[in-house]
Amino acid sequence: MDAMIRADVRHEHLRIAGNKVETGARLEVRDPWDNRLVGTVPRATPALVAEAFRIAYDDKPTLTRYQRQKILLGICEFFQSDVMLPGEPRLTPWR
Repeated sequence: MDAMIRADVRHEHLRIAGNKVETGARLEVRDPWDNRLVGTVPRATPALVAEAFRIAYDDKPTLTRYQRQKILLGICEFFQSDVMLPGEPRLTPWR
């Protein structure tokens, strides 16, 4: 068996405002290549989706758009730098 294949199945939680949320129903997550089960996630209810949207709408970011852009471009430059191992995929910033 290839060392990159993991036999375990991950069971994740929904996260709303940083809190883990569990529901009674779950959805299976399958690998599109071979259709094997790789994990499960809770099925969100309409009420949970509405709550997540309300929280996101009410959030007031502490960073400006420019500050967030600078952070993301810095991360992109890191991935383009020699710190990355040879052969690793590179990201190209949109400019």
